[in-house]
Amino acid sequence: MSISFLVAKILMVCSHFIRLQLFLSSTVPLGPFDGVVAAVIKDFVCTTPNQDHILLPSMQKREVYLRADYRYGLDDCTLWPQPWIEVFCHLGAIPRKPDNVDDPLSIMWWDPTRNDFETFDRGLIDGLGQLLKSKNFLLKEMMTSLESRIEDYKKTTLKPNPLLISVAKAMQSACVRLGSLKTTFSEMRFGVTEFQRYFLETRGCLDYLEIYKPCMQGAAAEAETVANCVGAFTNIPSVVQDFHAAGLPIWFLRSTKLWKDPY
Repeated sequence: MSISFLVAKILMVCSHFIRLQLFLSSTVPLGPFDGVVAAVIKDFVCTTPNQDHILLPSMQKREVYLRADYRYGLDDCTLWPQPWIEVFCHLGAIPRKPDNVDDPLSIMWWDPTRNDFETFDRGLIDGLGQLLKSKNFLLKEMMTSLESRIEDYKKTTLKPNPLLISVAKAMQSACVRLGSLKTTFSEMRFGVTEFQRYFLETRGCLDYLEIYKPCMQGAAAEAETVANCVGAFTNIPSVVQDFHAAGLPIWFLRSTKLWKDPY
């Protein structure tokens, strides 16, 4: 089931999911606590100041597991907004899949097929192979460009962000495995999605540090447009303000008890 279909399904049939359109003047700028749209989701009201739809948040403990496409479905931070937590505050800045299939970044959501697998039938073990060199080159080319940005970032600070450095190292290691290790087709597919996730998280972390965090801290002007990023869910008002200032998608969850009884 595709995520776009799931969104439509939620909007149509979920009995606890009532979509409310708030008609606000188009001449008045929306603040962080205004709602372009809102929805009642079980015991919560969800609003967003900068999106035209409400997505279903994770509301309970979940079992995270690998799906048929070798991704993690609604628990995959490269596919779906996750609850905001301070230690991984950069996840909301992970790029969203571009609408334009010709965008070079689109390869980070690409799914390899058997035609992208080069087998080595003359080896000691049949069935082992690698990702086609042409596809591996495209992935490595994207990584090289990102590595260049990271090196430029390092020159601007005495203490580079340790999480960025750690995730970037994991991305590089995943790329080496993908280009060097002979594996089965299934292992190759996992290797591709693993690299894609590390790349997107590295890109999101770097963008957060260089582009969005300065807006949140007042070191740069507040964003005038909304970035094509995954965004996040939160129940913390200050986080809503930060994401709104940075132009990152944000969904604000509040208990319905606050609406029924403000005291």
